[in-house]
Amino acid sequence: MVIIAHFLVALLATANRAISAVRRSWLAGIRKFAVDLAALTKYNDIDLNVTPILVPECGHIQTVESMDGQLTSYLKTMDGIFSCEDPPTCSFCRGNLGSIARYARVVRRSTLDLSTKKLVMWTNRTYVPLAQQLDVCEEQLAKSFDDFVPAALPPHMRAAEMRIAGSRTHFLEAIRRDFKNYMPRYEQIFGLRNSINLFLHRIYEDEASFVKLFELVRAKRMQQSPMVLVDGIPLDSMDLVSNICQVQGDLLGVVLLLRCDLAILTDYLAHQSQQKVRSRVHVDLSADRKECRELWKKIDVREFPRHYTELRILGARFAAIERVFASDVEVDKALFTEASNCLEFASVALEGFPKQTRDLIQDAKMVTAMQSSKMVLYRRDMEPRKAMLAKMAIEADGEGKWYACEKGHPLTLHDEENELEKTKCPTCDGDIVIPENASKTTNGHASA
Repeated sequence: MVIIAHFLVALLATANRAISAVRRSWLAGIRKFAVDLAALTKYNDIDLNVTPILVPECGHIQTVESMDGQLTSYLKTMDGIFSCEDPPTCSFCRGNLGSIARYARVVRRSTLDLSTKKLVMWTNRTYVPLAQQLDVCEEQLAKSFDDFVPAALPPHMRAAEMRIAGSRTHFLEAIRRDFKNYMPRYEQIFGLRNSINLFLHRIYEDEASFVKLFELVRAKRMQQSPMVLVDGIPLDSMDLVSNICQVQGDLLGVVLLLRCDLAILTDYLAHQSQQKVRSRVHVDLSADRKECRELWKKIDVREFPRHYTELRILGARFAAIERVFASDVEVDKALFTEASNCLEFASVALEGFPKQTRDLIQDAKMVTAMQSSKMVLYRRDMEPRKAMLAKMAIEADGEGKWYACEKGHPLTLHDEENELEKTKCPTCDGDIVIPENASKTTNGHASA
């Protein structure tokens, strides 16, 4: 036991001497460490009472003056929305500077810009293939309409009355459950609908961080001054949709899902109306019309003219379809008036924003034809929409420099020197905000 005790004492003494040597070596290295990159001043040569220092998480000490100089150069590139590249980092190891309160706001700003770019790119890259697939499905349904003959159902499975009301999900589930003879026709578009729902679910999750940030900022400003005005609007009445551009992905997904459900609904009702032995159909699409109405009320036609116009046209379509099956004269008149009002507002938007709504002109004309002839089947020329999606696919590649319009909508330009002065925002037709150092700054590429 005595031998073991002596051995442990000797071991501890050796370890203590080793630790002391390492500590002395580390302190010597710190004293020789250059803490001012401009003047190459070492830590041993500065007076902390005169020259304060900052120590980030990585441990590389720098003077406040030196680090402020680096951040000043970085801030010169932050001229406008989406102009940030990667967040500012330690000059020695590229470590994160977010732990330093002095620079935390700059780090968060650059991180938010980069996240926004990635979200916008992912949204467009996912939306465009889904929209193209929906166009293909609609074309296939239109071409095969006359050739499709649903298999006859046994008498005990035939419903004497078909009621379409409430949520669209209930109606689509009823088709799957009670009208299985139609499922071979709708198998592809039902699979596409599941993909659109997944896209919407992912968008809600990704945009939740922006929603949370918006609410936190609004709550903080409300505490400081309840009557704060932002662009002439009281802060407590500001709406997220009209003030944060990222929620455009939400609108894209919702409108795409409405179009998908409407394609199934119109095709099914058109087939039912041609059956020799058919069920009595009662249609109440008030919930869908209300959903469109609530959506277009949330957005400003000057900021999202395409979404606003398409929602107006979709609302008119729902009213026109319901009118075909309306048995009451007063209900028929009310639905005709509602559809006409929607088309009137859509026509104003079509005239005011021709570039953004060019492919929706055919939609408005077809709904007008449905109004006059009380038709259910809805067919239109798909070429304008295909051209719009092809252009959107090019813009979604994320290459080029990032800019924002006066309303905050992001866009990229490939040949910015020739395009910057003459380009208008593809979302709202607004002017592009040109940074003062646009010719000198490179707005990095975001990778999805």
